[in-house]
Amino acid sequence: MISMMSAAFAMGPAWTLMRAISGYMSDEEVDRMMPFHDSDEKAHAAKNHRAEKQQETDAILETLDLFSGDNSFENELRAAIKEVTARYAGTRSERVPNGRRRRAASKIKSSINPEAKMDSKEVLEGLMYRADPFA
Repeated sequence: MISMMSAAFAMGPAWTLMRAISGYMSDEEVDRMMPFHDSDEKAHAAKNHRAEKQQETDAILETLDLFSGDNSFENELRAAIKEVTARYAGTRSERVPNGRRRRAASKIKSSINPEAKMDSKEVLEGLMYRADPFA
C-alpha cells in the first residue's frame, strides 16, 4: 500500500490528518481542558467530551466520504489545510529547540513520524465510524 501512495499523500502526513480527525482524546488532553475539576466531575465531563468528539468525527468521516470526488469540496478542504499549515510553518524554528527535527522525504513517504505514533491504537479506534451523526 505504501508503494502505491504518491508523495503528495505520504504516510507521515496522512497519519497527521488521521490523528486530527480521530475521535480519540488522550488523558493529557482531558487534563488540559479541565484542570480544576475534581476526579468525579472530571470523569463525567471527560466522558461527555469524548462522546462529543466522537460524534464530530463521525460527521467528518461521513461528510468526507459523501463529498469525495467533489472538486469544490476538495478545493475548499485543501484551502483550509493550506491555511493552517502556512500559519504553523512560521513556528518551525520553535520545534527544533524542543527536539523535533525535519525528516528526510523518503522517511516522510514511508513512515509515520516516531513522535506521532503515541496512542496509535486509540487513534485508529477513534476513526471507527459509529453511527449516522445526521440521523
